[in-house]
Amino acid sequence: MLTVEQVMASHKANIETLLGLTSKAFEGVEKIVDLNMTASKAALAEAGDLVQPLADGTMKRSHVLGELAQLVRADIPGRQSAQEITLFKSVGTALEDLAAARMVLAGSR
Repeated sequence: MLTVEQVMASHKANIETLLGLTSKAFEGVEKIVDLNMTASKAALAEAGDLVQPLADGTMKRSHVLGELAQLVRADIPGRQSAQEITLFKSVGTALEDLAAARMVLAGSR
């Protein structure tokens, strides 16, 4: 039979393990959020075909409703009519290029 001290030590070890796993999970989420923010900032700051229309007022920042990942997950709506435009601007992230190509291919079938 276990002593009180052994049971307490086991519970303490379980809690420490759980806290360590939770911390690792949050670190992973923070890295993903940071990567998404970096990609968004890069697109708005470096992509000439976005920078120019934003600078000359042809396009407003409010016209950028989200990112490809959000569209694919259905976190944001796609086009609601044929008059609306969905623009994908690649800033060198090959995974997004591949996802966009797969969506276009799937939509063409």
